[in-house]
Amino acid sequence: MNVYILTEGGQKYGFGHISRCVALTEALQDISNNITIKFIIDADNSVMNFFSGIENVQLKKWQTIPEEITELFSNEDIIIIDSYIAPKSFYNSIARTGCLCVYIDDYNRIDYPKGIVVNATVNAETIPYKRTFGSKYLLGVEFAYLRKEFRTNIKRKVNKDIKNIIISFGGNDFRNLFIPVIDSLKKHKFSKTILITDAMKDKEVLLQLSKDDINIIQNADASQIKNEMLKADLGIVAAGQIIFEAVRTGLPCISIQVAKNQELNVKFWTQNGILTHAGNYDDDKLFDNIDKSLQSLCDYKTRKEISDKSYEICDGMGVVRIAHSIITEQRNRHINLRTAKFSDIDILFTLANLNSVRKNSFNSELINRSEHEKWLENILNNENEVLLIAEFGKEFIGQVRFTKTGNHATVGISIIESYHGQGYGKIILKKGIEYVSQYHKPITEIHAYVKENNSASAKLFKSLGFNEIERVEIKSQFANKYILNQ
Repeated sequence: MNVYILTEGGQKYGFGHISRCVALTEALQDISNNITIKFIIDADNSVMNFFSGIENVQLKKWQTIPEEITELFSNEDIIIIDSYIAPKSFYNSIARTGCLCVYIDDYNRIDYPKGIVVNATVNAETIPYKRTFGSKYLLGVEFAYLRKEFRTNIKRKVNKDIKNIIISFGGNDFRNLFIPVIDSLKKHKFSKTILITDAMKDKEVLLQLSKDDINIIQNADASQIKNEMLKADLGIVAAGQIIFEAVRTGLPCISIQVAKNQELNVKFWTQNGILTHAGNYDDDKLFDNIDKSLQSLCDYKTRKEISDKSYEICDGMGVVRIAHSIITEQRNRHINLRTAKFSDIDILFTLANLNSVRKNSFNSELINRSEHEKWLENILNNENEVLLIAEFGKEFIGQVRFTKTGNHATVGISIIESYHGQGYGKIILKKGIEYVSQYHKPITEIHAYVKENNSASAKLFKSLGFNEIERVEIKSQFANKYILNQ
């Protein structure tokens, strides 16, 4: 499965889009090992520092060539678009390919066609999106984009006094804030850590500022940024993507709004007592406000309260929630169940003899071919048996079987090992239950028997609402009986 990312970045656009897209692709690859990531970016070479370990990166102005771009896709691909400038006509062209489309938004920029709309801006759930039938909307801070380095358990030590301030204005500092902000801090004796990138026009000037109390870090990766934030006592930052990383590390910050789409972020974090906001980049009193904010944040108790609140609001798992939603939607679209035929004998015979299947079966012996052929023929000719083949696209991935007795059916499921632990079982079982309930009425209960040591299957059945009823013995083996009431 290919995942194409269409976005912008570099000296002209900054690095916020790229940072969050990389975070999302990391989460997607953690969930599924069958994904190939392909970036197409309107950017200059300064963005390449973000892509260590990612081979498929094209630098191309893609927003005006939908015909050329859509030729790359098959309908089993996932397309993620994160853009401030692509026209609505481009989105419509992509949606017509039949791919699963994911649109990353910040402020309801356009009416998006069918797909998944993601806006992790705080209070995004209050934005009046024009809802498209069949679309899904993932809105609010619970979907915050954080790179994997920020998803681990993090705890900072809050120092009694402020000794070190970290300063970051995004990947390109397009408002040219670094030098005036650093000048305004000269009267303070704090050491300063400055995060800069190759995309900054004033990079050479900033590098010359390095001295005893100013530490310049160039092209820092996510791990370095996290470590520097944990070492710092305070941050002065642009109110964009980096705010989420600062909040996740429990770093008290003074924010400066540098773009209109940061308004909701600023409002939310300040109302919740997480940020101290100095104003817009062009505010006449910006530097006076920074100075006042520094004075108030010198108080240890204030910084400790901010740090503790930060962990409560941002758990770091937002991008994982987005990735799970995308993968589940994609699997739902492409996993199909059909009734079994005798011509399926080869794939079913191979599946039945897999070690991973036999160890969880009540008959764990190897099955010979002739026995399996008789078994399949009997199943297909028995009106009380329902055997369904699960396919992802055209690829066989497993089977689910129901044996009917009166108003209930007993279910069993097995899946090819390479698809274990990725959510396929839940989708196949859910679709199987829907099928047998619709076409084999009146089934009011679904029963399942799970060997005691098979925790993965127990978790699967419980996730779909099955209740554990009793401990039973089957073929001299202990099992737990589960029932789902329809």
